[in-house]
Amino acid sequence: MTVIVYRDGVMAADSQVCNNEGLITGAVTKLARREDGSLLGLAGYAGDVTGFRDWFLAGGKDAWEAADKDHGFAAIVVSPNGRVSIFDQNGRSYPVEAPFYARGAGAEIAFGALAMGARADQAVEIACRFSVWCGGEVQVERLDALPRLVEVRA
Repeated sequence: MTVIVYRDGVMAADSQVCNNEGLITGAVTKLARREDGSLLGLAGYAGDVTGFRDWFLAGGKDAWEAADKDHGFAAIVVSPNGRVSIFDQNGRSYPVEAPFYARGAGAEIAFGALAMGARADQAVEIACRFSVWCGGEVQVERLDALPRLVEVRA
């Protein structure tokens, strides 16, 4: 399970991996950056997350569809100009016009934090604090064209 947050040129995510019963099984990188500077945040079934990440990093030109639509999948893609789109398990994308956005099991908690002015990394930290489905190290990526708003965490 996951929380991915985007605000003001910064994308952040937790790193915890767990199974459907809530057993924490490890950690994984849920964010990626393409050569053109686009950012990607991934949530959902591990097999589809890996497939979408590979598709995205290769340029995302061909159609993509989840291999296992029953387990759930979501992605946030931010283009270098800051345009935010979400992708579903059918490969459809939808533009999002909002000052911030969140996806995953901790999204409701993150939205509350964002509404109160939290940065992307702070919203992920708060979701990790209050959702059993989120945890681990907070990962952060930034759009290159925008100023650094968040310190990198080791």
